[in-house]
Amino acid sequence: MKNVAGNWRYGNNKLKFNRDNTINIGNIKLTMTPALCQLMFHSKPQHYTKRDLIKYKDILINTNAHKRHYQPGAQIKGTKAFKYQRVIRPLFNKKSNLLTKGSGLSLKSLDTRNPIYTY
Repeated sequence: MKNVAGNWRYGNNKLKFNRDNTINIGNIKLTMTPALCQLMFHSKPQHYTKRDLIKYKDILINTNAHKRHYQPGAQIKGTKAFKYQRVIRPLFNKKSNLLTKGSGLSLKSLDTRNPIYTY
């Protein structure tokens, strides 16, 4: 986003586009790829990989762009928007994370007591 002074910002950090196909977000310098560009600026990103998602998650964590009022301790902005539902929420959802490997079901203990039936 552009602020009133005409400077580009992403979350709570300054954003600077360089001629060598890199961007600076605060103190972080990243190579800009088409997929990363889609994740950062498009409302419905489509062509990206897990590596791009990892970079995008790092950007969100460092800029707090996904938090309310861009505050580090704030709640994640939840909306019904495509990008939030399909990209941001799965990145930060602890129960089903796209970036981790899954495992089988854990074994539960079996209750061998006789059931008590009530009518």
